[in-house]
Amino acid sequence: MDYLFVSWEDIERLTARLAVEVRGRGFKPDIIVGVSRGGLAPTRILSDFLDVRDVIILGVAFYEEIGRTGSEPVITHPLSRGIRGKRVILLDDVSDTGGSLAIAKRHVESLGPSEMLVCTLHRKPWSTCDPDIFIEETDRWIIYGWEKLEAAEHIRENLGIEGDYAGSLRAAGFSSEDLKLLEILGIDLFDPDSPGQ
Repeated sequence: MDYLFVSWEDIERLTARLAVEVRGRGFKPDIIVGVSRGGLAPTRILSDFLDVRDVIILGVAFYEEIGRTGSEPVITHPLSRGIRGKRVILLDDVSDTGGSLAIAKRHVESLGPSEMLVCTLHRKPWSTCDPDIFIEETDRWIIYGWEKLEAAEHIRENLGIEGDYAGSLRAAGFSSEDLKLLEILGIDLFDPDSPGQ
């Protein structure tokens, strides 16, 4: 599998570019709706960059685990309050298949915002739901800074018993500091059968 490792610095840079795009469109949001879980960190960062204090989280579950998706996305936590008549940014990390973004978009639209801008940091070429704004397109499996343990476990599971676990993590984009963090979390980087936690 071909990976794209997105560090925290990359996330801030991508989110800054998103803020510039939003401003360039003259869109002044009242509320940012972040799609949980992937959209949580970008939502907080974008709220700072656009000086929007009103943030709401929308729970959507689609992925069973890294590298595998569930059959249908579902709303797990609907919006906790009304957004009728408000200008809303709906933000997620990536539009992969497009399924989770589409269901999130329909849910938010059903609550009557006056305007909505759907945004992601990344978009996959095969996505069936195009965000109004996305910053980069990639066909690689993305590893964001907030999912290092999940990604490491996925790589370990696909490596096999004879593989070089630490080398495979480095090849996927993990830094020496990331490897130290995994060791702190109890991951044995030299034993592909390590239970991890």
